Amino acid sequence: MIISVFVIILLRLIWILAVPTIPFSDFEVYNNFGILISEQFPAHLLSIDYDGRGFGYSFVLGIIYKIFGVNLFVAKLLNVFLSALTGILLYLIAGHLFDECIARITAVLYLIWPAQIMYSSVLASEHLFIFVLFLGIALFIGAIKVTPDNAYTNIFLAGVVFGLAYTVRFLSLIVVATGFMTLLFVQEESFKKKVKSSLFLISGFVIVWIFVTGLGLLVDTPSDPSTGIQHSLLVGTNPEYKGQWNPVDSQIWNDYSPEEAKKIAFQTGLSRITENPGGFTKLIFEKFNIMWGDESFGTYWSIQNMDTTKSTVFILHNQLLMLAVSQFFYFGILFFSLLGCYKLKSTNLNIGIQFLFMIFFIFVLLHSFLEVQSRYHYPWELIFLILGGYGIARKPVIPCNP
Repeated sequence: MIISVFVIILLRLIWILAVPTIPFSDFEVYNNFGILISEQFPAHLLSIDYDGRGFGYSFVLGIIYKIFGVNLFVAKLLNVFLSALTGILLYLIAGHLFDECIARITAVLYLIWPAQIMYSSVLASEHLFIFVLFLGIALFIGAIKVTPDNAYTNIFLAGVVFGLAYTVRFLSLIVVATGFMTLLFVQEESFKKKVKSSLFLISGFVIVWIFVTGLGLLVDTPSDPSTGIQHSLLVGTNPEYKGQWNPVDSQIWNDYSPEEAKKIAFQTGLSRITENPGGFTKLIFEKFNIMWGDESFGTYWSIQNMDTTKSTVFILHNQLLMLAVSQFFYFGILFFSLLGCYKLKSTNLNIGIQFLFMIFFIFVLLHSFLEVQSRYHYPWELIFLILGGYGIARKPVIPCNP
């Protein structure tokens, strides 16, 4: 694993040195807020008025800037560091679910993952989110491998970590809810122990949620309505733009007050579904292709806005090659993931594997209604890597039984 970590760092370091990505769009928001935190921390932190998107990532970025100075390269090094830690977590999770061989294959797939390598030059909140989220998943899966009496502490800690992930991206709320259902309905324990373990998980999450919510009230944090569930439903049901961000739907937040816009967005989204169910069904398949069939996010976001250097022209000239490499790798991962699923059909799925499957299917369902982008499948592709590692193994391995 030491060699794997070294290669993970080396490949991503080469990329961030070669590709001079400049933050824009949401990534510029994260970076600017991180700079603001570094300037105000700690004395005037509570006086900051900010856009609430990606608070956790921007906060960590601000602390890094406070220590090392405001420098894009430092921020990109943070991405490389988080990528290495995520690789270690993925190795541990695969080892928990299967065995050492599958864990090693999964680690190799991760270290050569083209889109993830390319995305490492982008100041995206996903880097921190995925590390914290999969730390929680590792704690959760590790906890259910031991006797229940010894598992409660780790289950509680998993809830706390999921709560920390919530400060980066709200999606962790879905994961902790999935964990709650897994403990309550899937694990083979007495009803009392099921309820107890489920409450420990939720308690850990709620403690962090209360703290973060209280902090938001203390600093009078404004919410950005255009990042809420209503906006995502409005955009995700627009057939003209195939469920992707568009200026037409976004204009609603400029034309109405936040509360009025939320109500109109929700009603419009529902009416698009109920008034044309056939068209919406067609839209679901179009969105599925964008969400789960397109691996262009790494190439697109890393070269969309670059500084002018000697390598810029070469990078742009080879853009199609980078897209092709990413897509070819992704299709390969999907193939071996399906092969892994085929091998699993003859085994008794342990609770950890069932937990990961439930997360995936819930997000497939959610994004049938909500906004889609290619990069939105990025966190869940790690699940594909684990299943792909199992599929690549020469013979089926009986999954470890937590």
